[in-house]
Amino acid sequence: REYMKKITLFFLMMTLCLLLCSCGDKPNSEAQEGSTQIFSSGAIDKSIDFENYPKTGNTAFCLTLCQKLFEKSFYISSDESLSLLTAYPKSSDEREALLKSLEKGETDIVFLEAGLDERLSREGLTFTPIGLASLCLVTLPENPVSDLSSRNTADIFSGKTVAWDEINGKRGKIVLPDMSRTNPTAYALSYILSGGKPAVSNSAMKGMFFSEMADGENYPIEYTLYEYYAVGLTTDSRYGNSSKLLSVDGVTPNKQTIANGMYPLTVRVYAVIRSDEPKRSTAKIIADWLSENNDAHDTLMEAGIAFAK
Repeated sequence: REYMKKITLFFLMMTLCLLLCSCGDKPNSEAQEGSTQIFSSGAIDKSIDFENYPKTGNTAFCLTLCQKLFEKSFYISSDESLSLLTAYPKSSDEREALLKSLEKGETDIVFLEAGLDERLSREGLTFTPIGLASLCLVTLPENPVSDLSSRNTADIFSGKTVAWDEINGKRGKIVLPDMSRTNPTAYALSYILSGGKPAVSNSAMKGMFFSEMADGENYPIEYTLYEYYAVGLTTDSRYGNSSKLLSVDGVTPNKQTIANGMYPLTVRVYAVIRSDEPKRSTAKIIADWLSENNDAHDTLMEAGIAFAK
């Protein structure tokens, strides 16, 4: 009988251990919005939760990156999208306003882009480069123009050059896509070509397929992020079955010419934090993860940014 008691006690203890272990594996609800429970994924760092997630800011171009970081950090209990949460990043601001908000403590980390020749520095702030983003220009294969100068490109998207024969092409109009400043990629292109001045808008082209833009010799020109083009995220859906990459200043965009800075339509993306941030603050953890951890590659790529460790 004493032996049976020991066996029973042993199995009770094993059951209790299993129950404790299984409870430990279940995520704790970090917060709740309405009936939606929000959980921390621990994918970037296990110390990051909904309560200590840093206050972020971003330019229009870096909005997608902020959203991807939020999606990497949290998940919810329902089938609804994280984008419905009030905390989900939805807004953007200009660079100077972002840096001032960081200095005032209104944000903890901001994301912005700058030209390759710009040297960003500001007392009390740390600028960490996290990747490169390049805009590639696309036209139809039958267009005889294969190369544009930086000046040609700026003139086309500012509306100064309107016909292909002005840049050694055949007669015909240059058909532009939508260049609304609400388009993050258009914002980056505008920044590269004209220092952030408003770009020409042609909203009539919005939503049209690339192949539908052509009308005789009125060949279209489109723009997209190279990281998207390289993995086929745009070629099948927006550009139809065929397209041609244009070189700029004689340089064709590819991983090598982007990494070595030869391709001109490229910006460097930065994570900016206050220099006195504690070593284990969530803002510094995220900045370090993006700049040093190979696991950040996919998150950056989803935002059209090449990981540049």
